[in-house]
Amino acid sequence: MNPPKVLIADSISQRGVDELSRDGALEVSAKTGLSETDLVKIIPDFSAIVVRSQTKVTGAILNAATRLRVVGRAGVGVDNVDVSDTATRRGVIVMNAPGGNTISTAEHAFSLLLCVARKIPAADAMIHGGSWNRKNLEGVELYNKTLGIIGMGRIGSELSRRAIAFGMRVLAFDPYLSASRARSLQVELVEEIDELLAAADFISLHTPLTAETRHILNAERLAKTKRGVRIINCARGGLIDEQAIGRCYIEWSRRRRRARRFRNRTVASRFAAAKNPQSRFDAASRCFDRRSAGKRWNRNRAVDSGGLARGDNPQCRQYADA
Repeated sequence: MNPPKVLIADSISQRGVDELSRDGALEVSAKTGLSETDLVKIIPDFSAIVVRSQTKVTGAILNAATRLRVVGRAGVGVDNVDVSDTATRRGVIVMNAPGGNTISTAEHAFSLLLCVARKIPAADAMIHGGSWNRKNLEGVELYNKTLGIIGMGRIGSELSRRAIAFGMRVLAFDPYLSASRARSLQVELVEEIDELLAAADFISLHTPLTAETRHILNAERLAKTKRGVRIINCARGGLIDEQAIGRCYIEWSRRRRRARRFRNRTVASRFAAAKNPQSRFDAASRCFDRRSAGKRWNRNRAVDSGGLARGDNPQCRQYADA
């Protein structure tokens, strides 16, 4: 009997590929950079597919995947997978790796926090530009400042530990965080987000992008923040109303001097938190274990385990744990 085939559609750690291939239990093929049309042609041969964020697992791909049992997302978000409309209906399980990038993302967020606090990018650009004007590089200490974290999951919790180590006071807003968990993390839990906005010198967002959280920082809420607040977003861009931020920029730029100050407080970076070997390996190895395309599936690790029971693919239902 031939082993189940697994398609690696995006670049992941070679160590992760080796782990999946170990013992010959799975037949692993790495084919990256494929278009939707190309994937539709080859996906019928595969029992599982692993993606990161580049490849979109659309309804057309899932409908063509007659043997597909699981989609492994080597990362946290699954917004590039058609989960509810097609995967659930077909009984295809979608598995993510929520812990794979946790440390890297928390470190990346804290690095950006330090950058905006001490204006490190502006200083670097000034030196490379052949000038030096110290008066435009006045920053602030993190010690005794207040950090407001919106979303206290794995990443938010790791960020809070680093902030506390720097002597910061940490406020947390998360409707799903218990008081006992907040005490164990040594953070102050607030019931209303407006309370956090009014008190925080720094704000960091760490929530998934849903209909409830989209534009969680809109114009109305931005107006409630402290003057000079610094905002870090290492989650999804849609959490912040970018047009509202733009209007704030226009308002603050009425004077040329203020425009310079705004730019000096802005750090723009493509999300690169997972761009290190350890993070890539963790995400690849955690997205699903090697048996997921084989005999049984641990439904507790699935994003949409209900698809097993509700789906129309009878081959998949037998892989759910009782």
